[in-house]
Amino acid sequence: MKRLSTALLGLALLPALALAQAPASSEVPAKETQAASGNSGDAQQTAPTTPPPTSSSATAPAAPNLTPTTTAPTVSKKKSALANAVQARTPEEQANQSGFQFIVALDHYLGAGTFVDAKYYSYLAAFLTVVPQYLFGIGKQRLVASVTARLAYEYTMPDAETGRKVGFSDTRIGLSAPAIFRDNAFTGIAFSPNIGLTLPTSPESWNAGMITALSAGVTMSRSVKVVDFRLQLGGSRSFYTSAQSGVRASDARDENGNLYVTCRTGEPVCGFSSMNPAWSFNIGGQVQWRATGSLLFYVGYTFIKSWRHGATYSQDEFTPKALDENGNAVADVGLGQMDRTSAFLGASYQLNEHYSIDLGVSNVQTPLTPTGQVRFPFLSFGTWADNATSLYFTLTAAY
Repeated sequence: MKRLSTALLGLALLPALALAQAPASSEVPAKETQAASGNSGDAQQTAPTTPPPTSSSATAPAAPNLTPTTTAPTVSKKKSALANAVQARTPEEQANQSGFQFIVALDHYLGAGTFVDAKYYSYLAAFLTVVPQYLFGIGKQRLVASVTARLAYEYTMPDAETGRKVGFSDTRIGLSAPAIFRDNAFTGIAFSPNIGLTLPTSPESWNAGMITALSAGVTMSRSVKVVDFRLQLGGSRSFYTSAQSGVRASDARDENGNLYVTCRTGEPVCGFSSMNPAWSFNIGGQVQWRATGSLLFYVGYTFIKSWRHGATYSQDEFTPKALDENGNAVADVGLGQMDRTSAFLGASYQLNEHYSIDLGVSNVQTPLTPTGQVRFPFLSFGTWADNATSLYFTLTAAY
């Protein structure tokens, strides 16, 4: 549960890692002008034209000009840390960047269960996310190609059968077109489509028999003065060698000749955990406020709907016939469904053009309680021990 929650939160925060918002503008951002010109950001100084002589007669000799021919250099206004930051804060900013970038984020999550009873429910883990990306253009349109990899380490005792403290997530390859279109006539909203390909590099995906997952989505963004708004829509299709996720039958043996896995004769799966996901859809929004030139506050919420492969797609003699108290069948066939929400609330401080720190609270849970009541999105009231709610601290470096 702890690793699933953090993985889902990583999906929600992943766009914010590679792209955080800033005021939309059709002009080239200041830091882009600086990068293009190669100067320190100061305006180029030119001497003013010398004023004409002020003689009383056209034939009289010109009086010497006592006015200086040059003026003292104008001191340029120092740009803010956010304006100079390498990491883009809006699709519009990213659309004006070019070349290679390398982003590294170190996250630490402290689960709420730690405060309930540290002996039984404590959770403290670190996540290292690496995102190399290349920004290039085709014609006038800027494209961003990226690779995202994540390594995890849990300081506390893992809530897993293996007790493994070190883990790594699947690798994602992405391509996006920031601000490919803007509705200047009515809304001022910029549209940024993206596609992605997931490579199975985690032990969990290997065990589940994952082949790959394809994803596509679009981000709609607009800025109003110092407030940035973002709406994201996306979906994915996963492919597996089997509909079930479980321990596969194997003839592998240890040094004493004992089988690592013991299965019933003729069964391909020895231990069953769940049905593999097939489809998913997500919709989420984020708002951030630039309080100063270095500090911004943000809040985000994402709803994730997923469909899993069905154990069977037709009722047969093995399908339970029992009904619940409302007269509905207790067993269903076809695709299984699961809903999750991911919410976060935090602040980010840009130390300089390369480094920033974040502090906030995140929450991953089902949107409804077992009795059908809507849960509060940002805190898991009543279930603190399951660590659905976590405090996080992040250090990000971008070059």
